[in-house]
Amino acid sequence: MSAGKIVLRNTLFSYGRTLISAVLTLFSSRWVLADLGASDYGIYGLAGGLLFFVSFISSILSQGAGRHLAYATGKGAGDEVTKWFNVALNVFFCLPFLLLPIGWLIGEIMIRYVLHIETGRIIAALWVFRCSLLSFCAVLIATPYLSLLTSKQMIHIAASLMLCHSVALFIIAWCLPYFPSDHLIGYACFVACSYVFLHILYIVVCRKLCSDARVRFAYWWDWLKIKSLVGYSGWLCVGTIGTVVNSQGQGMLLNWMKGTAANAGAGIGSSLSGQMQTLSNAFLLAISPEVIRREGACSHETMLALARRSTRFGMMLLMLVAIPLFCECEYVLKLWLGSPPPYAVFFTRIAILSALCYKMAVGHRMCFQAIGRIRGQQLVELFVFAGAILVIGLAYCLSHSVYVSFSFAVAMQFVYFFVTAIVGSRYYQWPVWDAFYNIGLKSIGCFLCGQGVFFFAIKQILPADSFGRVCFTSGLMVAYVLSYFYLFVFTDDDRMIAASSLHKLGMKLKSN
Repeated sequence: MSAGKIVLRNTLFSYGRTLISAVLTLFSSRWVLADLGASDYGIYGLAGGLLFFVSFISSILSQGAGRHLAYATGKGAGDEVTKWFNVALNVFFCLPFLLLPIGWLIGEIMIRYVLHIETGRIIAALWVFRCSLLSFCAVLIATPYLSLLTSKQMIHIAASLMLCHSVALFIIAWCLPYFPSDHLIGYACFVACSYVFLHILYIVVCRKLCSDARVRFAYWWDWLKIKSLVGYSGWLCVGTIGTVVNSQGQGMLLNWMKGTAANAGAGIGSSLSGQMQTLSNAFLLAISPEVIRREGACSHETMLALARRSTRFGMMLLMLVAIPLFCECEYVLKLWLGSPPPYAVFFTRIAILSALCYKMAVGHRMCFQAIGRIRGQQLVELFVFAGAILVIGLAYCLSHSVYVSFSFAVAMQFVYFFVTAIVGSRYYQWPVWDAFYNIGLKSIGCFLCGQGVFFFAIKQILPADSFGRVCFTSGLMVAYVLSYFYLFVFTDDDRMIAASSLHKLGMKLKSN
């Protein structure tokens, strides 16, 4: 199967899994909240969230392992993939012995002595935390197997297993009212068991399908590879720290400015923006391993071409959702929440604009990962995102306006894209002007023209706050975005690929 067909297959499976899982989660979360009540539901999220630091470290190492496995797959030199797999297996097998005792101790102390939990529910909270630890152990051990499936472009297999897990969680939520004992403890135990079973399936399926998933203890202590994996992951931590400082710092600044009610509005905006990015991320996750694999195969030009193309298609997919949501933000929030908290509309729109600017640099991030030289890009993330907190705080001191100060959050995201493009031009042949004009300015033009059509035409003709206008706006904006990108953003090769894909899809539907 050609690389294009593999990417298309993985994208379709990722999209399908994401859409179905989102619908299942929408219903199951409502059932869980209704059965457990607000207090126990909060305990479940709070106790599980105590593993943030441990999961943060493992997530970074997982990205590093996935990058090296994909690169070795493209290189195709002897047992190189098997060697990297065993090094990753060694790191993730040893990781629980290093992190979990610390996490266990901190979690027990926090639940017993620090967090404000009702005395009668402390035991239940402890069991929720212990179940989270159990599932986390399974995640750690299975991570090299999942990374190997991804590097081998078997994302459709992983997506199918994840979909089965979403169905299992849906069934657990539906059966929750019939649990005989403490529902919170029972729910935590069943969810933990489902995660353990899912990751056992990852291991079994990977060992069956991937010949490189062989345990060879002779490869476990390759110190050069361990150093490379840990060093790469260490630089990933640098950029991630900047992202965490940015998100947490904005929350603290907003709390200082306007209190917890404004934090609630910002949280709603972040949640809605995260859901908006889900489909775009599904496409990019399917593309990223192929970009790295091409660099490993010494096909630098095709790697760069794929990274550019994935940025254009990824921005189009994001615009399909972002423009209608931005236009109808007020009505969508009222429909979803009834009475949105203060600043919810403003921060939803800020989150949408920030996500659009951040996604402009997605192709550059793929290229940095592919060539393995991420130091400059991660330092850019650290300084720009951490510096954004200073800019927002200074803007508020001068203007005393939340609207003015947090508008600079969007400006700093665009600065991040522009500086990343400058740094990237020194490492690979992607000119700054090409990225700035063909990605940045054209995407901004698409967004502004779409807003102009809405505010000066649709808003004047159709009645406000109506479901019919939301449907009409969404349909019109989808047609507009597809036409705009096809005519003004896509290259001739992009148009040929899009037309060929649509033709093949039509032929398959016709034959069926």
